[in-house]
Amino acid sequence: MEVHFTPEQEAQLAQIASKAGTDAERLVKDAALRLLEAVAELPVDEEDALATWLNGQKADEWDRQMQKDFSPGGRAVRVVENVKTDISAGRFKPMDKKST
Repeated sequence: MEVHFTPEQEAQLAQIASKAGTDAERLVKDAALRLLEAVAELPVDEEDALATWLNGQKADEWDRQMQKDFSPGGRAVRVVENVKTDISAGRFKPMDKKST
């Protein structure tokens, strides 16, 4: 398995590892294993709280990505413009309304 860090993160890890008297790879490996062990030992209520927090982090990440994608120059802007062009040119088929 490979993990990729930014150059800044790598420098920070190297500095922490040096202070701990180890190398960065061993530091990251040990930290990951300790984290997995700690999560596995959480009581159910704390595990649920952690899962809720992590889901919130993922939602925040999603929101940031959507904001970026739909901002000027974002990945989705061209798609939206193409859809608008197709609608204006009559190149679309309205969706059927389903009766409830």
